[in-house]
Amino acid sequence: MKHAVLIASALALAACASIVDEKTQVVTVEAPWCHAASCTLRNDGGAYYAKSLPESLVINKSEEDLVMVCEAGEHSSVTTFESSANGYMTAGNILLFGGILGIIVDDSSGAGYDYETRLLSDLDCGDQPSADVLAHLKKMEEERERLEASVKPDGVP
Repeated sequence: MKHAVLIASALALAACASIVDEKTQVVTVEAPWCHAASCTLRNDGGAYYAKSLPESLVINKSEEDLVMVCEAGEHSSVTTFESSANGYMTAGNILLFGGILGIIVDDSSGAGYDYETRLLSDLDCGDQPSADVLAHLKKMEEERERLEASVKPDGVP
């Protein structure tokens, strides 16, 4: 019986994002069409500054959107990135005894959420993006087209 309780406790703790997942995340900020840009990112976890792009930053995770303001001279741009729930951790909380308390802790700490790891600003100063960025944008466009093609006319996949 003792072993069963220990195993159940370990599984419950393993399912909680606050324990197995970080409350911070590394993101890379880029302004492909404006190499001289600097950006400020904000969410309810803080403000973060990228002075020379591309730059990687450690940010606090949150269920709130991440707002990125990029500037270069007279040019400026605002881009918003939605956080996405880390579904496997929520499922783990439900299935492996972390329960409602685990979901509440993960939600309030931000540990159960993630942002895109590569944050691209649409700020345009006329610079030419790198081949890597162009390939990434093409891949994103292909994925968008694939998703649109998979949705039926009534809006249901």
